[in-house]
Amino acid sequence: MVDSKMYFYERIYALSDYRHPDKLEEMKRIVLTKEPKVMSTAIREMHEEVEKLE
Repeated sequence: MVDSKMYFYERIYALSDYRHPDKLEEMKRIVLTKEPKVMSTAIREMHEEVEKLE
């Protein structure tokens, strides 16, 4: 299941004021590899946003 908390952390770690590249990469991996209970448009959008982050 994609955990919204993990997605939230991933977004925080991507902020320029709170940049943590190692934590960002780990959260990206978790968000992209966890199996969602139900695949939805919101999940697809989260995955697309995560893939765009550097």
